[in-house]
Amino acid sequence: GHTNSIWGAIHLPDGQRIITCSSDGTLQMWNLETNWQDGDSWIWTIALSPDWKKLISGSSDGPVRLWDTDTGKVITKW
Repeated sequence: GHTNSIWGAIHLPDGQRIITCSSDGTLQMWNLETNWQDGDSWIWTIALSPDWKKLISGSSDGPVRLWDTDTGKVITKW
């Protein structure tokens, strides 16, 4: 799990997964035991795409990250 405060959570429509963001710099997908990380900054906010295939995160280090929800990998940063 997270090692610091959780700032947001999204329940995926499949009913089996929840993604949380934390000030420990990680996104955690619960029920699959998958921990996504790209840097060490606090993650303040997340939003899920309508097709559930992508997730956006906003972090204290500046970049907004686009994630692939199937792989847990960053697609791009702005």
